[in-house]
Amino acid sequence: MLALVLLGCQKKNELKSGPREAKHKTSTQLSRMEIQSIKDHGYEFVVTCEGSCDEECVFVDTGLNIQECSCDGCHVEVMLVGEGPSEGRILTDGAAHRLLNTLIGDYEDAFLGELQNYLSAYDEKPEVTQYSIVRSPSFFGVRYHLREGDGTEETVTFTAQGPGHPTYTVTCDGGCDDPTESCRERFIVGAPPQVECTCEGTCAMKISGPPIGG
Repeated sequence: MLALVLLGCQKKNELKSGPREAKHKTSTQLSRMEIQSIKDHGYEFVVTCEGSCDEECVFVDTGLNIQECSCDGCHVEVMLVGEGPSEGRILTDGAAHRLLNTLIGDYEDAFLGELQNYLSAYDEKPEVTQYSIVRSPSFFGVRYHLREGDGTEETVTFTAQGPGHPTYTVTCDGGCDDPTESCRERFIVGAPPQVECTCEGTCAMKISGPPIGG
């Protein structure tokens, strides 16, 4: 049975914390043991570029390095969203890079090839403004947040059961009954993790990849 569980458009409360809303003290130190403990605990790891540049603090060409920000005054930041003593903790710079390297591990480029293929359909390549990682022993998922030149934002999610297993592309498209909500994919951390759409309405999930269970 495929460990990936995909849910329909069930309406749930939005996560109350976000990478730019947290008021927790930034930590720049993290031991190897802490990294392993956090990796296996069950979190969504929200990764952003934070700081200031002459133009904008964003990820540079994701075809080269998803962990690189656009200028020296702009750094990688990881926020842990989940249940446990480290929930809400923010890691920056070296600690963030060490954690990301451990999370990505055998998955090599965190679906960058799939992302570049997905973006090839755009006339103008969107910016990656943030991405989220969820990992368990039999699940690896990355949700990329994209922003087009006109400010339109959307997400695309890639998942796999493990290194060397088929990759699935998951998108949620359509409208929400509640106009204050947006139709996106969302991780539900559990055993196993799940992917669902964020609202009810015409918001519908599309899955691309090999037949599930085939």
